[in-house]
Amino acid sequence: YHQGLKALGKSAAEGIARYRDFIGGERRAFTPDWRLMLNAWRPQTCADDGVAVAVEEQRIWSKLCPAVSEDKSTALQALPAAWIVTMSEDPEHIRAVTPEILAALESFDYDQAHYASLFFTENVVEELLAPSRNL
Repeated sequence: YHQGLKALGKSAAEGIARYRDFIGGERRAFTPDWRLMLNAWRPQTCADDGVAVAVEEQRIWSKLCPAVSEDKSTALQALPAAWIVTMSEDPEHIRAVTPEILAALESFDYDQAHYASLFFTENVVEELLAPSRNL
């Protein structure tokens, strides 16, 4: 179990760097109206039809709501990866990666969060501040 946690923490660490791709700013269009994707819907009779509909819906959603796409490709990668590292029970590795974790935590404009991936932030901070971490 402990070996698995350590291995997972080491492999997850590279995902933290995805925070660097976060741009944010005023250009981040957002709409909560997912119904705008319904134009792509059509009856589906097999898995390939379902995939085709999903691909078209994603294309529409990415165009209408780039804020969610950006959050998913940056925060949803970086923050869970940081949480995995902090739970790895490998103090040396956690210490080594902490500067990158802190940079990730500080890089996001949380007032512009449009996706729940930013809720991982609280988990990461809790793990870093846990008395048992001795960082």
